[in-house]
Amino acid sequence: MGTSFTSDHINILKDKELILSFDNDSAGKTQMYNLIQSNKTTPFKVLVWEGAKDFNELLLNDVIAFAEVFDKPKLISAPEYVIRYLKETLDLSTLEGRNEFWREIAILIGANDKRYLAQYPINTTYTPVSYDYYWTIVRRIIKGKRGN
Repeated sequence: MGTSFTSDHINILKDKELILSFDNDSAGKTQMYNLIQSNKTTPFKVLVWEGAKDFNELLLNDVIAFAEVFDKPKLISAPEYVIRYLKETLDLSTLEGRNEFWREIAILIGANDKRYLAQYPINTTYTPVSYDYYWTIVRRIIKGKRGN
């Protein structure tokens, strides 16, 4: 379905475990970000992969890497995807970019604490509904300590 996947599709699939994986190009990443942001109560997981702009290209270029995407999937939470997306798309070398990044993080934390956090515990000792959850993810991503 690609970028035509909408909230209507999510409503149909709401009782299922949803794992998103759009194309790895700018349009796919932006669509995934927008879909997550417009469906904040849906417990998404995101399949991340590298090495090509889409699965077809990955399959044609590296069959082993393609198989590993499904044999050893790298799943991250929707909030982590949002933070990665912001880090990738905003120019954090500028004051404006940094301000926008932290403004978006503040919105993510303030507006979605109960809706997001309870659905996406990570391997920490924090309670699921905790501001520390977001800051742990932000620190890991900014410092590059999350290996995906």
